[in-house]
Amino acid sequence: MTLSSTVNRTSTAGDGTVTSFTFGYLFFADNDLVVTLKVDSTGVETIKALTTHYTVSGAGNASGGTVTMSTAPASGETLIISRSEQLTQTLDLVENDPFPSALVEQQFDSLTMIVQQQQEILDRTLRYPIGDTSGLEAEMAASVTRANKYLGFDSTGAVLLDTLIGNYRGSWGTSTAYVVNDVVSTGSPASTYICLVAHTSGTFSTDLGASKWQTVAAAGATGATGSTGSTGAAATIAVGSVATGGIGSSATVSNAGSTAEAVFNFSIPVGATGATGSTGAQGPAGEMGGPDSSTDNAIARFNGTGGSVVQNTGWTISDGNALAAGGVFDMSGHAITLDAVTLSGAVTGAAQTLTDTVLKDTAETTVAKGNFGATPAWDVSTGNAQWGTVDQAITSSTMTNWPASGATGYLALEVINGAAFAIVWPTSVDWVGGTAPTLTASGTDQLVFRSRDGGTTVLGWVAGLDIK
Repeated sequence: MTLSSTVNRTSTAGDGTVTSFTFGYLFFADNDLVVTLKVDSTGVETIKALTTHYTVSGAGNASGGTVTMSTAPASGETLIISRSEQLTQTLDLVENDPFPSALVEQQFDSLTMIVQQQQEILDRTLRYPIGDTSGLEAEMAASVTRANKYLGFDSTGAVLLDTLIGNYRGSWGTSTAYVVNDVVSTGSPASTYICLVAHTSGTFSTDLGASKWQTVAAAGATGATGSTGSTGAAATIAVGSVATGGIGSSATVSNAGSTAEAVFNFSIPVGATGATGSTGAQGPAGEMGGPDSSTDNAIARFNGTGGSVVQNTGWTISDGNALAAGGVFDMSGHAITLDAVTLSGAVTGAAQTLTDTVLKDTAETTVAKGNFGATPAWDVSTGNAQWGTVDQAITSSTMTNWPASGATGYLALEVINGAAFAIVWPTSVDWVGGTAPTLTASGTDQLVFRSRDGGTTVLGWVAGLDIK
């Protein structure tokens, strides 16, 4: 068959959906097609693998075939299909055999395809124009010679390798070690220079005169003065704060705004103190009245009728600021902060929270129950440490008055001769391990109980058995 088209590649923008792409030109084998995926934003190209990333159909058809991708190219990607004929000749003509015209034509087609793909590569190369002199040298120098150089052209247009590949070191400095290809800037306005000879810098003008530096970019001349701008808008002025300064001070004004929108703050000095005025007329008699007799250091209070008569209280404050109680000090619903308190009586907290407190030399109330009897009742509110003797079978027992749910209470119970008789514990008690412990028949055991839900559930465990 004939090849009527010189096209041997197609490119299609991906959309994240289409996976089937037509290649409308003759190819002889699936692996004659090269599939490349390009990321448009970065230019990165990836050659895909046959079977792994795509399949091909239609080999040998004059109208071409189809490439089916396993994953649709995404939007922003371009799929490129190019024909790359193998650079081999596999037709073996045997002397005196019938002339294989179809195979010979296929070889011609294959050679033409190779020419087309080579032309595709040539069309993408740098080339001298046809009008240039034929004597221009285009061959590169050896890799050792062109290392660390860039490609350029001399005055005749021939290939030139230069060495000006710079490593920018910033502003030039004295007593600094520089190596070949270091780039610096210096001067005002600054020019840019590249190092030609490795050296430790001294004075730049001297080093430049010794050909240790070469100018890369000289500073340009100062440009012409621009035309005068239009007149700006008038500034606004506002009065800010006005303060009174001290006697004899100087008046001040400061701008708390900007040059365009000023806000002036003034400080105006006060004049000297004037002369004392004459004594005013005597005011009317006050309504306040005191008791006929008073207690030294007593705290006063008003009566409950007119509020104008002061009365004694039982509370006193000594000359040393010691507060002496003459009754109940009720601060219900109020917070009180005390630096140091000495208590000579009981303090009732009424279920209130004591926060961030360090206790020292404290003791707990111990309740002696004596003989427990058959139906002991352990009231937590009477004391958190209780003790007694099992003198007969306990047929029922209770633990009452635990703190309300949300606060944790505990009971330390010292039991004497606990195994001498059977004990029925409260049904609310959940023992560690699920079973009540076996106590000592003749001796002392220590049990601990704790509840955080008002006594609905009481956790119980042994603190010590047969304590001697």
